[in-house]
Amino acid sequence: MDQVDKIWKDMKDAVNAELAKIQAERESLRKDTIAELAKIQAERDAFNKEKAEFEETKKKIASIHFPSNLKLDVGGKKFKTTLNTLKKEDSMLSRMFSGSGFQVQKDEDGCYFIDRPGKPFGPILHYLQTGDFLPPKDPIMLEAVRKEVDFYQVPGLVEYFKKPKSTFVIESKILTDPMKVNLKKMLDPNLINWRLILDSTVSGQSAKVFDSAVKNKSRILVVIQSTSGFVFGAYIADTFGVPGSWVKGSTDTFLWTLRNNNSPVKLITTGNCNSTGHFTDCGLHLGNQTDELVAFCSHTCTTPSAFNTLAPGYNATVDANLLAGSSNWTPQRMEVFETTN
Repeated sequence: MDQVDKIWKDMKDAVNAELAKIQAERESLRKDTIAELAKIQAERDAFNKEKAEFEETKKKIASIHFPSNLKLDVGGKKFKTTLNTLKKEDSMLSRMFSGSGFQVQKDEDGCYFIDRPGKPFGPILHYLQTGDFLPPKDPIMLEAVRKEVDFYQVPGLVEYFKKPKSTFVIESKILTDPMKVNLKKMLDPNLINWRLILDSTVSGQSAKVFDSAVKNKSRILVVIQSTSGFVFGAYIADTFGVPGSWVKGSTDTFLWTLRNNNSPVKLITTGNCNSTGHFTDCGLHLGNQTDELVAFCSHTCTTPSAFNTLAPGYNATVDANLLAGSSNWTPQRMEVFETTN
């Protein structure tokens, strides 16, 4: 009997030990579950808090109202524009003022401050205001504008800087594409972008109109079409002064004719004249006051004397009929361009 009791006791102790082990495991599992649930609840509370903060931020951003007229401070340089102008194209700049995304804050002067270089922003804003991009002639400034275009991501300007710059860009109603090719050969290869500053069919062809268009400008291209169809003109590298003043001589200044685009000719000066350009009532004169070629007129033109030297590589007889095919011609249209290179 003692042996049976001992066996029973051992079995009972073993069962109790196993039950105690199971109970301990259950308690440990319970504690772990409670801890895990507390962790999940904490994460849920944090998520809900972040969600509430995010929703509140969205409400604040959505409630932002930009006035229709804006004052900008870009790197310390002040500009005035409109909200519609800034949002004209879908860009980083338009998104700054869309009420979402990157926010622009007002400074103490009531200007919206953008921490970017101010001077290169001017041509970008001008483009948005007018649709006309005027690239700076200074290559360093042009590169600065390009970098700002990369930042603001204005599509039209991004596309402009992607275009190959070897293309001869001149919006002329006189020049055909083959004429542009021949004219480009006569010019400095770097002068490829041209902006129209005078069209005689719109502004007239008086001395006052011409002088007003070219005053204080240099690198001017004059394109003339006579009633007989001849296309010719002049390139003036010098800077024009006040109306009627003289322009100092330059070997880069020349006359040109396309001779109906059959045999283009370029005429240069040998330096015998001490002035290269002025405008009087009858037209644009190149040469000395007493010894000059009238490059744009409505009366009989004499044989060029100041600009009577053919540029290297050209062949023609230099006489009064060279430019327009006749010494007595009438202008039908004149266009004047300035380079934007």
